[in-house]
Amino acid sequence: AAGESAASAGDAVGAAAASAGDAVGAAARPAAAAGSDVQHDEAAAKAALKVAEMEAKLAAMDPEKAAKVRAALAAKAARDKQKKEA
Repeated sequence: AAGESAASAGDAVGAAAASAGDAVGAAARPAAAAGSDVQHDEAAAKAALKVAEMEAKLAAMDPEKAAKVRAALAAKAARDKQKKEA
């Protein structure tokens, strides 16, 4: 069961990194739209940087500990998403 949660956490972090990569691409586009789009792009770029920094820290950690941290982050993201939808 621990391996399964680590794998799903890895998937969640991978998905977060993928969406963060999309955010970086969006932030790199010229800001021709309204100010709110610029703020959104800046927030997305900051989120992408945060994800990249966390992945760098996790890569340097003991793999078992990194898997636990990824699982905790995935659980927190799921809770936050559920809370946001409510």
